[in-house]
Amino acid sequence: FSGCQKLENVMFGETHFEGYSLGSMGNFVFQNCTSLKSITLPQGGSISPYNGSIFDGCVNLETLKVLEVSSSRATLVAKNNCILIQDADGTCEELLVGIKTSIIPEEVTTIGDYAFYNCDGLLSVDLTNIENVGAYAFYDCDGLVGGVSIKGDTYRGAYIGESAFEGCDNITSISSTLKVAINASAFKDCKNLQTSSSLKASAFIGNSAFENCVSLADFPTISFDNYTNSIGSSAFKNCTSLTTIILPTPEYGDYNIYSHAFEGCTNLTDVRLKDGLSEIGVEAFKNCSKLGAITLPESATIIDDGVFEGCSQLSTVTLSTQTKRINDRAFKDCSNLTNLTLPSSVVSIGESAFMGCQNLASINLPTNLTTIESYTFAYCTKLTSITINANIESIEDFAFSNCGSLVEVIIDSQSVATNNDYLEELLNEESVSKVYVLSTITETLGSRLTSNFTKQEISDKSGYDLWAINN
Repeated sequence: FSGCQKLENVMFGETHFEGYSLGSMGNFVFQNCTSLKSITLPQGGSISPYNGSIFDGCVNLETLKVLEVSSSRATLVAKNNCILIQDADGTCEELLVGIKTSIIPEEVTTIGDYAFYNCDGLLSVDLTNIENVGAYAFYDCDGLVGGVSIKGDTYRGAYIGESAFEGCDNITSISSTLKVAINASAFKDCKNLQTSSSLKASAFIGNSAFENCVSLADFPTISFDNYTNSIGSSAFKNCTSLTTIILPTPEYGDYNIYSHAFEGCTNLTDVRLKDGLSEIGVEAFKNCSKLGAITLPESATIIDDGVFEGCSQLSTVTLSTQTKRINDRAFKDCSNLTNLTLPSSVVSIGESAFMGCQNLASINLPTNLTTIESYTFAYCTKLTSITINANIESIEDFAFSNCGSLVEVIIDSQSVATNNDYLEELLNEESVSKVYVLSTITETLGSRLTSNFTKQEISDKSGYDLWAINN
């Protein structure tokens, strides 16, 4: 019946078509029936899993009824303009379909998937007895205004489903009495959602759960009380009003922050991460431009691609003493980063990891590092000195490109002094005027320097020879 714009009333009888009753009703059956005011369903019928999408665009629908006849197969009950599922024992705990005039009965504890899907006329809803909200239950309900509070559950079974409130532009707060799991996109694009501090999240916050909630100023109270503890991909991406994040120590196992979780949180200034953090995903804090300091717990051993890229105010970073890898672009364009101590446990630093760190004045290369990748320190314009440790076997192209203040290079590596192709380009950068080389490998290097450099006597570095620019 989709698009039957003059259809006003529909009644399905209990028995028809040679004794058969209505078996099921598919999704979008009455979509955009803009004049439809009332519909009556048989008790023994069933509705597809898309539930409320059946009435998508039925802007004038005011009455939902179920034909009241005796039936051993009765599964649907109408109450307060809601269609409820009746269980075998006669209870009605799940609301299947609602409309703009629905008043949720007290016995209902679950709002079904798609129950109020795109119900623009719904202005308010009382969810204080509700433990579970199904997927897309209130999707794009633009008229829903103010705060939303649900009950949740003492245990970990309660949930707010995927995209349950996505696009509800006028919701201002969300809270729960007890714990509830927050699934993917649950509040995505709720642009006026301001507070969630009274929301008791359990175990995880799903992918894109609060993405683009630009007014959200506080963080849910989360309990890592499962073995699947996590902040999902893009969970708080572009939450530009969010200032503080506090994550707890997990009760069980560890926890993860997945890719892009807080990317674009441009007012984020305070991040507190407890031990048990196993993974920080790709670009998790990218472009958090007001974040000034971060301390990573001992359990965080890998800094993934672009995790802090574009954090232009980041000046202080404390890494785990067990850090193993700093991946590509990890701190790219952190223009306020002045110094960073890399623990000896680091075995790899990726391409462009510190590119554009314009205030980085010094850096220690860990003794277990074997390769300096392309562009790793490019455009670090205040870097004045670098030591190429004995274990470094290769320096890739443009590793130190445009480091205009780099004056001093100290070389302990036989392999680099002998075979590295990029070394000559590095030593002939205009700013480089002093090259200290272990005496045991100095002749090898000397043959690779231009005539501008001459070997000179020194007393400040025992065991080294100095090659300096001729005055």
